[in-house]
Amino acid sequence: MQKTFDVVKEIEKIKEIEKQKGNEQVLLFNFSDDKGEEYSATISINDFVHAIVPGQTGSGKSTTLINFALLHSLLNKEKGTTWFFADGKRGGDYDAVKNLSPLPVAHNFSEFETLINTVWAEYEYRQKLFQEAREEGKKVRNLHEYRQEVGPLPRVWVVVDELKALIRDVDWDSLAKTNGTAINRLERLLSESRSFGFTFIFSSQRVYQDSYPTSIRRNLPTMLAHKLQSSDQQMLGLKMPDDMDKGEYIVRADGLDPSRGHFPVISLRANDTVKFVEQHELKFTPLYTPKLSLWARIKSFIKTLF
Repeated sequence: MQKTFDVVKEIEKIKEIEKQKGNEQVLLFNFSDDKGEEYSATISINDFVHAIVPGQTGSGKSTTLINFALLHSLLNKEKGTTWFFADGKRGGDYDAVKNLSPLPVAHNFSEFETLINTVWAEYEYRQKLFQEAREEGKKVRNLHEYRQEVGPLPRVWVVVDELKALIRDVDWDSLAKTNGTAINRLERLLSESRSFGFTFIFSSQRVYQDSYPTSIRRNLPTMLAHKLQSSDQQMLGLKMPDDMDKGEYIVRADGLDPSRGHFPVISLRANDTVKFVEQHELKFTPLYTPKLSLWARIKSFIKTLF
């Protein structure tokens, strides 16, 4: 069952886990033991990769994702986070966290293209930043090492709610084969961008059917499965308890046995979410803040001449 919690205490617990394990952690869920004690389950961002959040209408997916964004924005306030939201339902669920993103919530394919192209531009820029650092002899295989060796760089989170609705009138296969299209770039981002600090989360009512092209689904190893239709449960080989409440889900992730839990709730109402964002001064970290050195810019210019 969803219930509010002590956000400061939760943040302290996760930071302690990060200190012990030496890497960035993602909170997956909380669960209660037989005595009613709350415990947190986290995994390394390296194991989280990208995720899918399926569940029937009214199962609590959007609430989970909004609270996920709030908690991880607060947890990583010093390190920096930037969020992008796309909502094929065309609802207003994500408007309450608009301050976490440099772009408005994308509600149609044209806006979704803009979102993906913006993320792609940041990806290309980071490739240059990482390459420059390597040429200087620094070991930067991922975002964690870049922050240690070079300096601050925000994690980029992309939340896509009901992709099927966003691409309803799109010839996916054709666009996926065409370099430079948003669809082609999305597929490449999912397979290439993780080590540069990009994490995608997709939400939908169904797990399979036509909710996701195969090229997307195979890149989403982490699952937070809210209450699913029986056919999807069978397809996943997953038997869900009949007493699952709104907001509860079964987690499947690297390094964890399938487990039942819920995401700790900071806010259930949009007005409270807005107040929380304002109170804690949560906002997106501007992208393109790190600058390439003069030598790197000269080399980049020289390449354009040949």
